[in-house]
Amino acid sequence: QVSRINRYDIALSLPNNLTGYLPVTSVSDTLTAKVKRVAEGEGSDDGTQEQDIDLTSYFFIGQYLRAHVVSTEREAIAGNKGKRHIELSVRPELANSLLKKTDLVINSMVQASVRSVEDHGLIMELGLKDDAVRGFMSSKEIGKSIDFSRVPKGAVFLCLITGIGSNGNVVKLSADTEKAGNLRKGNFLTDAPTIDCYLPGTAVEILVSDITKS
Repeated sequence: QVSRINRYDIALSLPNNLTGYLPVTSVSDTLTAKVKRVAEGEGSDDGTQEQDIDLTSYFFIGQYLRAHVVSTEREAIAGNKGKRHIELSVRPELANSLLKKTDLVINSMVQASVRSVEDHGLIMELGLKDDAVRGFMSSKEIGKSIDFSRVPKGAVFLCLITGIGSNGNVVKLSADTEKAGNLRKGNFLTDAPTIDCYLPGTAVEILVSDITKS
């Protein structure tokens, strides 16, 4: 969960009271390319001059993301062993690295980055090995707290799969946090082709078979 937005990185709250850091270059290929253009003073794809990157346009406090641990190192601090620095990445190809096309089922969660912004929705990149698979998120599925007109290319969302196209190449997505895991609407995973579908962020139906004292 996003706990702090800095100029060049994002702090994510992790289990066991840990904090990981997400560099601006570990978000998506689109954002990394923009960072490079800004650093080199180049123009954008439409010929205009690139502006400095404001990460508050890409993330918001409290946002949930699926993070991949890139490295863990100890920072040297005088007089003690130092604290552990955890570097993270939210690139879809890492966050979804265990998923195949056949693992994309309704009510599971995938990480996706904005590939392009269209009139009625967003074309999303899932980072799967099958390049033909793309996500689509309707402007109505972005969530009440996000202004669709201000969503930039390269932004990343943890998304609920709401539908699959007939050929399996178009995956309908929702980033509306009020839908994911909604018990009344049945937005939780009850069946899956493989165990790989059960990734962090996915709500599942379980049956308690035993309760022990320990």
